[in-house]
Amino acid sequence: MFFRHLVIGLFAVAAFAANIQLSSWKHKSEKKLTKVAIGKLGLWALDDQDKIFYRKDGGWQQYPGGLTDISVGGNEIWGVNKADQIWKRTSNSNWVRISGGLKQISVSERDHVWGVNS
Repeated sequence: MFFRHLVIGLFAVAAFAANIQLSSWKHKSEKKLTKVAIGKLGLWALDDQDKIFYRKDGGWQQYPGGLTDISVGGNEIWGVNKADQIWKRTSNSNWVRISGGLKQISVSERDHVWGVNS
């Protein structure tokens, strides 16, 4: 699988990707990305205006909503917004609010969720 050897890096205003086996970086985006997350559900990113993007067919597709942190698990995508609200992307592509508040969130390949609230 391609993602097994993919490394994503954020350098100031652009996203780069490298295949570890090739040991070279290729410029992948003109967007000002601040966060990237990758998992079985693909490559997701946030820009400097908290917009949500998904990498599809070599380009970025914008999704509704705004997040400051995002994490991709095995079957779920989780995020946190500026108000520290927790959001989970459902199978029908909608974002559902989850009770509680976090500043950062992380989800494992088995969809176990962890977060930081301070």
